[in-house]
Amino acid sequence: MEQWQRNNVAATLSVFLLTAGFSFTIPFLPLYLEELDGLSSEAAAFWAGTATALGGVGSFFSGPIWGVLGDRYGRKPMLIRAALGGSLGLLAMGLAATTWQLVLFRFWIGVMAGAPAAAMALIAATTPEEKLPRSLGTFQAFSLLGLAAGPVAGAGLIAWLDYRGTFIATSAVMSLGALATLVLVREDRVALRAEQVQRAAASVGRPRGGDLRVLLASKTVRPVLLVALVVGFGVPMHQAVLPGFTKALVGPGNVKGTIGALFTVIFLASAVSSYATGRWLERVPMARALSTAAVVAGCFLAPIGAVQEAWQLFPLVIGMALCQGAIQTSSINLVSSVVDRSMVSAGFGLYQSIQAASAQLAPAVGGAIAAGFGFRSVFPTAGVVLVASGFVAMAVLPRSASAARTP
Repeated sequence: MEQWQRNNVAATLSVFLLTAGFSFTIPFLPLYLEELDGLSSEAAAFWAGTATALGGVGSFFSGPIWGVLGDRYGRKPMLIRAALGGSLGLLAMGLAATTWQLVLFRFWIGVMAGAPAAAMALIAATTPEEKLPRSLGTFQAFSLLGLAAGPVAGAGLIAWLDYRGTFIATSAVMSLGALATLVLVREDRVALRAEQVQRAAASVGRPRGGDLRVLLASKTVRPVLLVALVVGFGVPMHQAVLPGFTKALVGPGNVKGTIGALFTVIFLASAVSSYATGRWLERVPMARALSTAAVVAGCFLAPIGAVQEAWQLFPLVIGMALCQGAIQTSSINLVSSVVDRSMVSAGFGLYQSIQAASAQLAPAVGGAIAAGFGFRSVFPTAGVVLVASGFVAMAVLPRSASAARTP
């Protein structure tokens, strides 16, 4: 196995452990808060939402900063930092004594973590160009598999270890990602130094503001980030209302089992699609793949608002999830294709900020639409957003699979 392949294995393993670890614990955060501070269900839901939102805020502001530091000092240290930051944050949450402490520790995780962005930057910086779409697709697939495995395993761990024990045990498992990165990853220091020299030479005569300003001013990078924001907004808009909508369809039936199966199917279908899309992008232009997936996802999502039985959800949700995996893999490959390798960490740091903003704002908008017009109105609205974003992508993105990188 070549060194770049070992790097990819370590980065993928690290993020798989982190995504699985977070999905072990985060879905049960409201229940943990009820036990921790004796909160009512409503109050626990409010504080869990607040903690999650603050984590997103921390990720939004810290992502670009960690990205710039990764380009300067290496991507391996950033991935180790992210893995240890997430692990220590979960450990602290398991030891928290009050609600405000737990909220603070969740914010810490948002600021310190960001392992997916760090791992993608490492993969993009060390993988041969022709192997990159497949490598990023495989990485994205395993990240989603971690999310799919988490809730079921988390429920079993909680039954065995209780909430505190689950947070602490999961922290220990997540720290193995940092160990794998430390042992397996090797960065070419000569190549990293050459990137630094290249970046410094390119900055001569440019306005002050550093790599982030250069990327945001780029005529190739800016459209990609814009499309990622718009598409990323449409995808999670329905997530906050899907459980409640499913509960209304199921009625007195097995609500928890149906919802759990539905989200497991979503993550598994997205993982399969991500893996396949990584290979598809070796033959199909990335912009075409992203725009097509966004339009088709909208066509699957819009009719969900009209279903009358729970079983009717599954084929539509599976189709939407398959498109969602293609959207995510195409997006990260597009970011990699338009950003020079000397600034790839900063590029994925900006992408992390965009994803964090979408993940926080879109569900809130979906919830507001549901509150004002009912659950059923959210799905066609999100579908229209995705279809529109697909046409926006067709109009503004570079048409070739390998766009010109930012100099």
